[in-house]
Amino acid sequence: MLIKGEGGAADPKRAVSLLSGRTASDVPAVRGALGRLYIEGKLVPRDMPKGIELLDGLARWDHEARIEVMGLLASNPDLRISYPGGFLYQATEAAELGEPGAKAALIALKLSSNAQFSDKPGGCALAEGGAQRPPECRAN
Repeated sequence: MLIKGEGGAADPKRAVSLLSGRTASDVPAVRGALGRLYIEGKLVPRDMPKGIELLDGLARWDHEARIEVMGLLASNPDLRISYPGGFLYQATEAAELGEPGAKAALIALKLSSNAQFSDKPGGCALAEGGAQRPPECRAN
């Protein structure tokens, strides 16, 4: 609200200070909001690794954040997260449960060139039976 000026004057500097403060450092939603700021690089210097680390903390609890992290990891192959096994487990579980967008995001992540998650056979197996098979999975 402080960043956008909702309910009063905008004060982005104070908002960043509150998000970075010690009292907010253990709240996943706050860490995720700060992570998005680092990823955007508008109010703080852009720092993708730090942003993804902070957003990953929220992704453990928030489906939309998990989808966002999968997209960022797929499109930025140099990005790494601390616990890829646990993240992959949660992403697979969300896809199996039919969470909106989870399967498509997981397929994209597995078909990406991200060293932690690249798994072309696994991505193609997930894509089997789908209406649109990715070009990477089509037989030559």
